[in-house]
Amino acid sequence: MQRKRVRILLRVSSNQQLEADGDLSVQRQLVTEYVASHSEWVLDSKEYFEGSNSGYKNAVSDRDILGEVYKDAEAKEFDILVVYKDDRLGRRMWEIGGYVMSLKSLGVDIYTVKDGCISPETDDIMGQMVLALRYGNAQKSSSDTGQRVKDTAQKLVQKGKFMGGSAPFGYTLEYSGEISKHGRALKHLVIVPEQAEVVKHIYHLSYDKEYGSAKIAKELNTEEKYKALAPNDVWKSGTITSILTNPIYAGHTAYKRRERKSGKYRRLDSDEWVLSVEANEPIKLNRLFLKLLQNTLENCKKMKMYLNKFKLTRIQRKRLLKK
Repeated sequence: MQRKRVRILLRVSSNQQLEADGDLSVQRQLVTEYVASHSEWVLDSKEYFEGSNSGYKNAVSDRDILGEVYKDAEAKEFDILVVYKDDRLGRRMWEIGGYVMSLKSLGVDIYTVKDGCISPETDDIMGQMVLALRYGNAQKSSSDTGQRVKDTAQKLVQKGKFMGGSAPFGYTLEYSGEISKHGRALKHLVIVPEQAEVVKHIYHLSYDKEYGSAKIAKELNTEEKYKALAPNDVWKSGTITSILTNPIYAGHTAYKRRERKSGKYRRLDSDEWVLSVEANEPIKLNRLFLKLLQNTLENCKKMKMYLNKFKLTRIQRKRLLKK
């Protein structure tokens, strides 16, 4: 009997799982042991790996590793693909089910350590319905988990906790001494005095001199002491606008300033933001911030109404905005 050629696919969805003793090494051990338990299989030297990539948020067409697997299957390089669990392949109901069947049409079956072969025959309608249900449950599980994470994040932000990412200009992240329920050391925002003076200067130029973001950026870039502190070595108008509209400079962390839909982010109006009740240490800009934020949002809304009302062309809009 000819032995079947087997390749394995490993996927982790976060950086923490890439650690030496994390999920990745466990996956590899369990999968290779599973392959070794089948005497009619031979493990190929090529291994597919996908790191820090969500199988729920990312479409199959956007995941290069799945494209590589498909091309190799077309070239008849292997017969079986093994993953630890079905959700390592992905968590999108219709897309992943379709992907499994596309590999099946090329003669490749998919096995999981937990459930064995999950590839139904091309004429097995009931099996394909079960496959769709399998990934429907995986998608719902991710959706439910995502909602729980959002609800938890909202509560933590309301308590003034910083929810990760890089620190905004003017602040740095330092360990707070608190430990999360998952055993991770938590950090909090601490003011960087030198950068805080730049933030105050930016607010001064906007509030007292009524400079726009582009003009403020230009002025900061002409003064060496300010340019030396610029993020990525140069001040940009977008960076200035972000500083002038971020409530963290009034001491309040915010959640839901933007949301992702159909793979794209859009900014939300300030009345949709979730602000902390307990304030962090502000860069003493409360009065200026509230007035500037209100003026900025009102001007943006008026400009949008004006542009939409008169249905200006793109060129006309650019000319208007340059004035």
